[in-house]
Amino acid sequence: RAYGFDVTLLEREQAPGGRARAVALGGVDADPCATLCAASDAATRELLEGIGQPDELETWNEGSLARAGAGDALHPLAAARPDRRRRPEGVSWRESLRVVRLDRLAARYAPLLEGRAPERGEVLDDRSLAEWARLYFGEGVLSAWAAPLACAATLDDAEETSRLLFLRLYARLRGSAPASLRSGPAALAEALSRRVTTRLGVALERVTAGAGGGFEGEG
Repeated sequence: RAYGFDVTLLEREQAPGGRARAVALGGVDADPCATLCAASDAATRELLEGIGQPDELETWNEGSLARAGAGDALHPLAAARPDRRRRPEGVSWRESLRVVRLDRLAARYAPLLEGRAPERGEVLDDRSLAEWARLYFGEGVLSAWAAPLACAATLDDAEETSRLLFLRLYARLRGSAPASLRSGPAALAEALSRRVTTRLGVALERVTAGAGGGFEGEG
């Protein structure tokens, strides 16, 4: 819409939001992810102000977030990268030294991580987060920090998540407190869907280029 296009949202389910919608757990609606983002993320704040929900972003202090592990154990979920003073359980001292280079990589790749110009980062979309983190930082950094952080923000598995996506997440969180949506992602999806023409219960099986331009869907 910002570029002047007419937008119609097609949603397979009877409500917008997809995998970000709440799920029922023991009779309680629970968000499937933390919708983790940066408190200083100007684009997110601009989006929330545009739909009349400027106070929707809730900031979390260091140590406020946790991830569930085996046997119902809770482990701190840190937005900041590990270092020698703050090492998540499972990150070795040697790995904490290796991960220092992440800041240098983020600075080098900064021009490719602009969210409003996603095509710039295509050259970084060639490796999964898992492959890249193991190679550069070690298995401990991947399993105890990078993979849980990526999952909290994207609902995806490190083996399937692109390193580009993780680098963008880290660039946003670097130097900023983590934040999440007070009402959860489903409420945001519903608010956004009201701004465009929305058709629910539409299942597409195939999308092809139209003969006269645009796209055609079959379902």
